[in-house]
Amino acid sequence: MKSHFIKESKILAHNEKEALYSKLLQSAQEQYEKLQSRIANTDELLKEAESCLADLKADSEWEECETDCSDDEMEEEDSESRKLEEELGSLKAQEEELQRELSDLETENEQILAQMKHLQEDEKSCQELLERCNFTEWEISEWSERQAVFNFLHDSIELTVAFGTPVDGDVFGENPSRKIVSLSFESLLD
Repeated sequence: MKSHFIKESKILAHNEKEALYSKLLQSAQEQYEKLQSRIANTDELLKEAESCLADLKADSEWEECETDCSDDEMEEEDSESRKLEEELGSLKAQEEELQRELSDLETENEQILAQMKHLQEDEKSCQELLERCNFTEWEISEWSERQAVFNFLHDSIELTVAFGTPVDGDVFGENPSRKIVSLSFESLLD
């Protein structure tokens, strides 16, 4: 009976760990996808800004305009050029920030995966320990409100646990918990 409860509690704990790890992994993946999307958007904006700046500098009319245009027109062109360069600088700063966030999320994801691996190894070692300590050489021969009798090593040793009065408010399974009044071992090898 004890073995049944131990196995049942291990199964419940394993299922809860599995659900928690799944949620953690899903959350990390969602954050990673959001960050990748933001980086892609920023990259597109950077490409567009660089393209505009390259077109502006490469335009042959720009050079002709420098010599032919009035100072007011040149100042206007310079102002637009500065705005584009400022926007490009701002976009590059955003990209660097997003790259840092991505790096942080990747590091966090690696830590979560390492933690999950460590917990899985702990679970495996606990499972192995449980299997090593799970002796099948015992059985419950009697269980009542007064006592429980356990036989060990193929009925060579008998353990009798005598129960007392119920403990108020404490429940084990469906039955109230009881105080243990006495324990007695008896060898049946005679």
